Amino acid sequence: MDRRVPRADRRRAARAGTAPSAKATPRVRPRAAVARPAVDVLPLAMRVAFAGAALLFFVMLARAIEARITWYLAVDQFGYLQFAHDLLRGKVMHEWAPARLLADALPLRTDMLAQTYVWDHGELYCRYAPGFPLLVAAWLALFGDPRISFLNPAVYLAFLGVVIACTWRLTGSAWRGMVVAALMVLCPTRMYWWSLTLTRDLSSHLFAFTGLYLLLPVRGRRLTAGRVLAAGSALGYAASIRNDAVLYLISAGLVLVLRWFRSRPARARTPALAGALVGGVLLGLLPTFVFNGIATGNPLQPTQGMEVADFLPKSTPSITESGPKVGHPSRGWKGGAVWQVQGGGLRLDNFSKTFPGNWNYMRSGFSPLLLGIATLGAVLALIQRPLLFALTVPYMVVAFLFYSCWARPDQRYIIGVFTCTCLLITEGVFGPIDLVRRIARGWGETTARNTAAAFAVAGVAVAVFRAPIPQSIPDTMDALSVLVWILPLAGAVGAAAAAMMPSRRISAVLAPALAIVLVGITIQQANATVARRAPFQQPQAELARDVMRRALEPKSIVITTEDIGRPAENIEYYGGFPSLYVTDLDRWKLNVGYVTTMFMWGGYRPYLLLHLDAPERAAMIRELEQGGAKVEKIADIPPNRNMEYFVAAPFHRGLPLVLYRISHPVGEDAIRTIGRKRPGSP
Repeated sequence: MDRRVPRADRRRAARAGTAPSAKATPRVRPRAAVARPAVDVLPLAMRVAFAGAALLFFVMLARAIEARITWYLAVDQFGYLQFAHDLLRGKVMHEWAPARLLADALPLRTDMLAQTYVWDHGELYCRYAPGFPLLVAAWLALFGDPRISFLNPAVYLAFLGVVIACTWRLTGSAWRGMVVAALMVLCPTRMYWWSLTLTRDLSSHLFAFTGLYLLLPVRGRRLTAGRVLAAGSALGYAASIRNDAVLYLISAGLVLVLRWFRSRPARARTPALAGALVGGVLLGLLPTFVFNGIATGNPLQPTQGMEVADFLPKSTPSITESGPKVGHPSRGWKGGAVWQVQGGGLRLDNFSKTFPGNWNYMRSGFSPLLLGIATLGAVLALIQRPLLFALTVPYMVVAFLFYSCWARPDQRYIIGVFTCTCLLITEGVFGPIDLVRRIARGWGETTARNTAAAFAVAGVAVAVFRAPIPQSIPDTMDALSVLVWILPLAGAVGAAAAAMMPSRRISAVLAPALAIVLVGITIQQANATVARRAPFQQPQAELARDVMRRALEPKSIVITTEDIGRPAENIEYYGGFPSLYVTDLDRWKLNVGYVTTMFMWGGYRPYLLLHLDAPERAAMIRELEQGGAKVEKIADIPPNRNMEYFVAAPFHRGLPLVLYRISHPVGEDAIRTIGRKRPGSP
């Protein structure tokens, strides 16, 4: 064939089965090529804008969080760190010298180390699941102890990123994901609190949402067994961090069912997908099974199972705090002494008092108006985005009811509910605009315009005549007072635009605009908090460690009380001195004279760190002196120096404290003789 024949003619000839002649076809002068842009400028600009907004959002948020990080350890954080260090040493069981010295007098099974560990027939294991301590151990191995305070901020930022990715998958809009992330930061649910200290809650939700993200559709691709296996592993590991994260399997199962009905995979693939999910969950739970087997002897018996042992109502004594109280309002945690192993936190009897408290957190965190928008979002998600509905609503209902059976309302337990609420609020803002477009395609533009007008009027009315924000939580942020009018107004503007152009994708313009506004508010709030640093950080921890090492002998044990804060955990972890609370002695039914004698017999120097006005102070000193011990006051600690002795409680601004040194005037042989006697023996 003659190459001078134009290519288009050659193609037509090939289809017709004939070859045109060069002579029969006049030579056509080629037309000049039409210039086309190599890149679609608008989508590229939107990507750049999104990347810039996201970068500013995360950088400014990270700066604000870094300023608020606290190094002060409470109950949970201390337990995670001890467990993590044991794991780095290749151990699961913990060694604590005071426990060995008191072993003959201790109950066979009892709480220890601020109730983070359980002494069980001579073995000491952590009561928490191993998932988060494994993360802590990995972070410590990579970055060292001084950088451990940055683990949870990194988890929090990663969690926000995964939620953005989930929203992107569910709605096709990364900007909507940014709106969800901004709402998670701006709504005063105190979610960010748990990024400021070493707690396991955020990491559990991070892995759970990662698993859900892996189950969501990707550009029409079918679900593979490998992807389901990875999703199941993430969900299982979330349950290895917090065992109650198995509730996320409800949403995961519904998402899988919906995807199965949509794609209808071959029968041969269905068992493979189901097996991959089950296998992945079991793989993620493997650390828990191994730890349970080592600690309790049964892989299926969780070390924190004492919390659900009394779930159903029965006639059991309630946990009450007995004994004298310090003369100031204490809102701090105080260990229990009613049972040897404290538990029963999850009980059906708690529902009547905990459910209203959790609901109050929802109202204070979102306001009734935003909760109404979230309800609208749930209805629209059921109609337009069943995957979004399946991912959020079932988990929210079950989790809220479940955590309302806990001993007290607590915001950190319902972080997942807060997150799902932000997803539904976003759907409540943009969902009506999407619905108008669907109506325009199915029922005509007239019906769509009428629907859009109704949404616009409702949005303006809600924005103008909104109800007052509940102020039941003192530090309700100013951002909520902005959100309650800006979100319905944004929805009204979008609906009005949809009334004029019902067939256009109005949300594609509204989502970036609203996201940029909310990111701007977030940056403004972050800037306002950067200057307010947490009072107890690395310099304060190092100063207190140095002060305690100068005040105490090298091999010492400190007995203190929770009524002044959480000094025992911090003295032991940062200072390196074993510490315990008076509550521990009450639980173990051991008097202070016996335990201090046993400590001296073991080569330790006992000290008392107490509040000057504490009623138990005089009683303990009297008991020690009657037993022949010498109690020597070595330091009066004024309120402004409390932090130098690891007392940094949020419920007081400093207390007059006293540090006592305990010794025995008799010789070493007499101490050994006394040490062999159990309490109460002659």
